[in-house]
Amino acid sequence: MSQRSQRAILRRLLLVAGILLSVTLILRPSPVIYRVAATDFAEKQKNRPAWHSARQLSLSEYIKKTTEDRLLIVESQAWLELLHWCQTATDWILLTSSEMPWTVEQERQARDFTYVQMQENGVPFYLDVTVVRPGDYTPVPTKLRYPSRSKGLWILAVAVLGYILIPWNKGDPQVIDYQRFRGALLPDILGVMLLVLFFGLPWLIVPSTSGVSNPLNPEGMPVITIVLWCMALFGLGLIAVACRYEAWSLKISPNELLINNLTGTESLAFNAIESLTEIPYEPPKALVRLGLLMSLINWRALGPTLLVASRNDFQIVITLKDGTTRKFVRTLLRNINAMVAACKTAGITVDVEL
Repeated sequence: MSQRSQRAILRRLLLVAGILLSVTLILRPSPVIYRVAATDFAEKQKNRPAWHSARQLSLSEYIKKTTEDRLLIVESQAWLELLHWCQTATDWILLTSSEMPWTVEQERQARDFTYVQMQENGVPFYLDVTVVRPGDYTPVPTKLRYPSRSKGLWILAVAVLGYILIPWNKGDPQVIDYQRFRGALLPDILGVMLLVLFFGLPWLIVPSTSGVSNPLNPEGMPVITIVLWCMALFGLGLIAVACRYEAWSLKISPNELLINNLTGTESLAFNAIESLTEIPYEPPKALVRLGLLMSLINWRALGPTLLVASRNDFQIVITLKDGTTRKFVRTLLRNINAMVAACKTAGITVDVEL
């Protein structure tokens, strides 16, 4: 594989990997956040209306009734430190799962709203713990709700810079290749837009509607996720096309044509070439059929599919004396006249249209 092909592949592997990873890190919310506050049951009972039955209970009876089926008793210094923090805070505090002093068993027993009881110097104290899941409207700082967002932005920046800074092929009048912007950059831009759109949508839709952080979670909407991610393959397809066009080139040597593509380099000696012709190019039928199938899911795919099916492009055909052919699309090719002139000089039959 030539250096040209290696650069084209490396450029897009870096770009695609960076986009997929960065979108995941930027849009994936924390699976669960805990809202914790110190609870003063004496104050809560006092604030009840005078006519309320809770005012007729003793404090211990009121606590027992209020915490029924929601009480978790703990004993550890970590919980006492959290209690002291909450007692000095002016409002509830927010913690991630790793910051909570749960044991595995305690976390399993906790409910969406739990009272946690601990003792200090023989006096019981209480915390109320509320689970905040993706999609809940409790005010949570972005940095806490999306803990990996800054890493995702850095990864995206590295991927884009890598795409730009990997050396591009320099122009050579003796090399026939495709225009860089329309042949490589533009398909890459369109492919990235489709990839980000359809890969990112499940990360936005599923957490906000199902309360889970993973779009493939069975408790969410995995079918919608799979459908959208399948549509993201259109973006990958465009990026693959751009890679192919950037990697392809035809170099004119004194006695041969050197065709370079993603699979390697092929040498075609002038004395082995029968003719150089031009014929109409028809888009792959499989691609058109796939586009029509996708239009049944999303009607917006119908327009681009019909445009592709009706394109009136041409392709150049190199026919060898052994009967085999080499074909490539003429649209966007640079320096095509240099190849035509070289073939004429070598005595090869050249189509008058060329």
